[in-house]
Amino acid sequence: MRLDHDRGLAQAAGRVGHDPQDITEFVVWGNHSPTMFPDLTYARIFGETYRHVFGNKEFDKWNEEEFMPTVQQRGAEIIKARGLSSAASAANACISQVRDWALGNDGRWVSMGVRSSGDY
Repeated sequence: MRLDHDRGLAQAAGRVGHDPQDITEFVVWGNHSPTMFPDLTYARIFGETYRHVFGNKEFDKWNEEEFMPTVQQRGAEIIKARGLSSAASAANACISQVRDWALGNDGRWVSMGVRSSGDY
């Protein structure tokens, strides 16, 4: 999940000309699959909502037609293009996840994979 979270942050930040660390309150819900839900609902950039920084009128179309599908399919596209998974990116995401879990992250939101029996 952290890899998907990091990819979502990078894509969202790049779209509005900011660095990924400028975005807070972003999360990815679900599991590592095409059904995951990268959620910009509460995302903020320096206190402003992401939607406001992006532009209210254009946000919904971009979010539904570009952002979400790209985050959901990014891993598959890398494998298709390279013939390999992005093992180095996945390893970096694991390191970041453990660091944040063990040492904290100044209250920033992060997405975590949590084992479940499938019950909700």
